[in-house]
Amino acid sequence: MTEVIARARQKGKLTGKQTTAIDITEGDPFYGKRETEELKKQIIGTKEKNLEVAYQYATVQVVGQDMPFVLDAIPVTKGMKRDKIVKDLLEHATDMVDIDLVLMDREFDNDAVKGVCEIYGVHYLNPSAMFRDEKLTAQQLAEDDISVHLKTTAASGWRPPRRRLWVPRANVNSDELLPDRGENVDLDSAAEDDSAAESPTEEQGVREELGEEFLDILGDRADEETIDWAIGSKFLETKEESSDKESYAVEDDGIQHVVFETNHPDLTVSDGDVEKTETAVMHKIARFTRQYANRWGIENGYKKTKTFMAETTSKDQRYRFFNFIFACLLYSLWRLVDMLVKHSLDDERAQPRVRASTFLTIAKKEYGLDPPE
Repeated sequence: MTEVIARARQKGKLTGKQTTAIDITEGDPFYGKRETEELKKQIIGTKEKNLEVAYQYATVQVVGQDMPFVLDAIPVTKGMKRDKIVKDLLEHATDMVDIDLVLMDREFDNDAVKGVCEIYGVHYLNPSAMFRDEKLTAQQLAEDDISVHLKTTAASGWRPPRRRLWVPRANVNSDELLPDRGENVDLDSAAEDDSAAESPTEEQGVREELGEEFLDILGDRADEETIDWAIGSKFLETKEESSDKESYAVEDDGIQHVVFETNHPDLTVSDGDVEKTETAVMHKIARFTRQYANRWGIENGYKKTKTFMAETTSKDQRYRFFNFIFACLLYSLWRLVDMLVKHSLDDERAQPRVRASTFLTIAKKEYGLDPPE
């Protein structure tokens, strides 16, 4: 991967601060008995409610607008602490690229993980669980008609300040991106109909605009849970919700906010004119939180990486991990080749120019080995 990075940097990629994501994925599931204590620790049940089992792997990947690729991967065993996973991944990844921000889901929401990030000098952004205090704060924000809220915990020693962000709940499925279950409605016209008696204030206009922005943060993601929204006088009101693995929803108790945590300095709002208006703070927090949408780069990377994996009936953990990490390498090489082709053609499109199947066909032709006799 260091060679891949060096080649990419010759074309101006991966040179600045990078946004990365850390997550855990399952390898190809199979049916098998956990006959030894070692296998009982290594083989973990799948999310499906059947007898399938699978090995699991954690990766750290570059996501966002630069060149997406896998920096490192490790096998995950039963009971493995999340802070150890993050430590093992950041140990090498921080030597390879300059990491500014690590995006993680709620599974990694604990102080030990945050401490590891701080030790390695990287910033984090992740959604946080909403307990009693967080819900009470959210309910108070709704009563006071406040859209966003920032709470800072003072730095201790060399650690940077930690910040908690209450932002509008916006987590939708692609076919239910708009408030009316997905039909393409003119929101401006709808706003005019709702306010026939009086014109909306500037603040109300900003809130509706931000509502659309937050809806876009996690929109067009088929694996995300489905939640319907309505934009009204209280900004965003939840009408119906269901949960999934990574759920930002809470019980239907009127909560209109979700909590994120970060230690990034970009959210310093205590200086200058930033605090003069709620609108300025809303925009600042909206711009920053929108970065969390990049975390889906790792999910998309998993889907594509697994198409590079060779089929096998082996249950050997060592071989299956090699199979996975070799697929990660092929995926990253494909991304590199695609970037080089687009660079040579002055093609700035976001979508790949080189098909993954084309890359594999050429790689097999040029470098593949003949089958044994």
